[in-house]
Amino acid sequence: MGKRLMAALLAAALCLGLAGCGNGEEASSRPEEAAFSAEIWEAKRPKIALSLTEPDIVDTTFTHDDTGLAIARLLGQELIVYPRYARDLRKGYTDLPEEYLLITALLGTDGTTPGITQGANTTEAQYVAKQLAGETGRRQFITKEQVEYAARELFGEEVELTHQSVPVGADPREQYRYYEEYGVYAYPEKQPIWYLPVLLDLWDVSFNTKEAQIVFVRYADSEQNSFWGPGTEPIARWDIEEHANYNIDQYQSYTVTLKEMFGEWDIEEVLPSQS
Repeated sequence: MGKRLMAALLAAALCLGLAGCGNGEEASSRPEEAAFSAEIWEAKRPKIALSLTEPDIVDTTFTHDDTGLAIARLLGQELIVYPRYARDLRKGYTDLPEEYLLITALLGTDGTTPGITQGANTTEAQYVAKQLAGETGRRQFITKEQVEYAARELFGEEVELTHQSVPVGADPREQYRYYEEYGVYAYPEKQPIWYLPVLLDLWDVSFNTKEAQIVFVRYADSEQNSFWGPGTEPIARWDIEEHANYNIDQYQSYTVTLKEMFGEWDIEEVLPSQS
């Protein structure tokens, strides 16, 4: 009887695992990954949350009141790649190149982390992330709607963008690569270079116009508590204002003209400061 019982139990287990014991049911199997639907993605992608990245503001004497802080925040958002384009923009701050607008907007948005960003907990978002991760190793991406939102918030509702991989002509590892079939950008494989404006002076020109003196710095380490100055030695964050003022002749400084309208500050002009 023991052998018969054992045989019966084995048969039952085999029956359950394979064929449903002849009751007409097929054996269960793990469902395959759902096929990607471009139409569904086109409908869901615009619903992913839109947001701006908060700029890092270097604390100086002129960031301790609401006006100075608002201006430092504006400078940190709109001038994050300015030094790279300074030669083309020396005549002012109008008719900004489209590449400048696009890269600034890409750096200025929080982007999408599937499963975390609001609206991105979908099969389609996971699928897109998986396709991009196969090339870049990163699952995060930026939707074209997030880029357009950042551009409008920073530069006005009239801004128009042509979506493309940028910087144009750069090594693909250094580009925000645009995937038209998904309407998203992949982050660069190599860390992009951006700059922080340091507000060194701020003065009134008229009742609604101010001018600011700034210099640009870049992070010197992963802890982001020190910056590169004009030399080869990193300078601590809390020393950068004093160092720049004391060695201003070694920095390229700029004068920024700002105008206030309806409680909001806008950049009117950015020019190299007169020596």
